[in-house]
Order: sequence, then structure tokens, then C-alpha cells
Amino acid sequence: FPVTIFGLGRKVQVAGGSGALSQLFLLSLALHGVGKQIVVIVPSPRHVAYWVRYFQTAAIFLSPERKINVVSLPCVTLYGNDRFVNSAVNRRHRLYALSKLLNDEITTVVLTTLSGLFQSTLCIKIFLDATIHVHLDSEVDQDDMILRLEDLGYTSCSIVTEEGQFSVRGGILDVFPVNADYPCRLEWTFDRITSLRFFNLKDQKSISSINELMIVPSYDAITTQNNRKDDTQKLFNFLLETDINPSDRDGMVMQFQSGIKFSGFDMLGPLFREAETSTCALDYLGSSPVFV
Repeated sequence: FPVTIFGLGRKVQVAGGSGALSQLFLLSLALHGVGKQIVVIVPSPRHVAYWVRYFQTAAIFLSPERKINVVSLPCVTLYGNDRFVNSAVNRRHRLYALSKLLNDEITTVVLTTLSGLFQSTLCIKIFLDATIHVHLDSEVDQDDMILRLEDLGYTSCSIVTEEGQFSVRGGILDVFPVNADYPCRLEWTFDRITSLRFFNLKDQKSISSINELMIVPSYDAITTQNNRKDDTQKLFNFLLETDINPSDRDGMVMQFQSGIKFSGFDMLGPLFREAETSTCALDYLGSSPVFV
């Protein structure tokens, strides 16, 4: 029925359907390609999780040959019931969703709440300018790559275990981009990248070789090493005006100065974004998204 409804050439409001009927209707929109971006706004994060599971399962079962991105766009907060949710997980889900919205070639279904949709984030220009593009057989200085990853908020570790991490072993660099489903292994021969492949975290075996890789920022705020001194002063001035224990304040400032994102840093993202460069997920949508 989506073809009939949208064939009218005008907006139509559908109301009164049960939960199951609404899910089938939205799934039919995605499968019929009615809009490359379908934004479903639900009442709470609990509903987001439920609808994401439904869409991911149903889309694979009903249309395995058609690629549909099903993503959640949560709100990162330390208040209310959401304070019990790992903010790092929510942040990674947000950045994963924003990166998928920039790909208008594949239908993307976004499950979110009003607070998640309108929460401030990086403007598209800064997001795209900061994104790292790696191509097979290209010349890339490994040390420069490591510095860029650190500027984007990626954490160095011995073994990659989750999104937002990277590890270096000689001429091999493992990185798990927050916009990817699997970690990627980059291998250098001198300054040339000779191998790009996704691998499995459990057994470290290769999944598939690729020709290019995109690595987006892992935080909603970009704090580079070149601006570390000014950003540290900005953070100190902000914490000085808040009701916080001096020892906690000094510890947070020292961690940040050392390049470590302390717990709760996600809530300070707007502090490191100029007012004119702050935006919300709406600006990542294309020209004709479908809102439900």
C-alpha cells in the first residue's frame, strides 16, 4: 500500500494503526524505496532499541538482496534514566548513524527520539573535513595517520577490542572506525599501504579485502593536539565556574591535557564547538527524508 498512498502526489497522514501494522507499514516504505532516509521518532530509548531489533531482523528476512541501513540515533546524556546507559556506546551509535546518513545511495532507517534528533553535534563541513580517507596503494605516513586518529578521539591500545580504538605493531595498524561494522587492518610497505582488510575481533582472521576506508571522528567534538593548550584552558575555566570538587577538577584537566577523554567528556562537547559550527542531525538529512 505505500505505492498507492504516495502515488497521490500529496502528503497523507495515517493514524490509528496498531504497533504491528505501523511496523509493517514502515518496513514496506523502506523495501519499496520510498525515500532514501526514513526517520522514525519514538517516545523513548526503550522503544528505539525494540524497533531497531525489529527492523534489522525483518529487513534481512524479507529482503536479503536489498541493502538497508537500520541505525539508532540516541541522545547522549548523564541525566534521568539515561544516566545508566554507557554514554560511550550511545556516542558511537550517534556517530555511526550520522555517517550512514551521508550515504544517500543506500536506504537508511533511523530510529530516534526527539532529544536524539535535536541534540547538538558537529556541523557537516567539520565532520567531513576531519574524516580520514584511506586508499589501497596510496602513500600515507604512518606517524601522521596515528596523530590524526588521536585528534579524532581514537584511543591507542595493545589489542583492538571495540569501536574507537587503534593499535600499532610495526608496519601494521589495526583500527575500529565508529562508522564500520568490523575493525580494519592496514599494512604498510615503507610509506605505501599495501593491504586493507576487515577482520574478525574474535579470531583475528580476515573477513574481506577493501580498496578504501573511511574513518570518521569518534567524538562529537574534535580536540586536536595543536589546540590542546587553548582547549585545556577553556575546560579549566568552565570547571572553575561549576560546583565541582577541586581535586576532581584538577584530575579532569590533567587527563585532558594528556590526551585522555575522561568519563563524562561527552557532555562537554558543545564547549569545544563554536556556536556557529554546532548543528543537529536534521542537517545531515538529504533533500526529501520521510518522517514518521
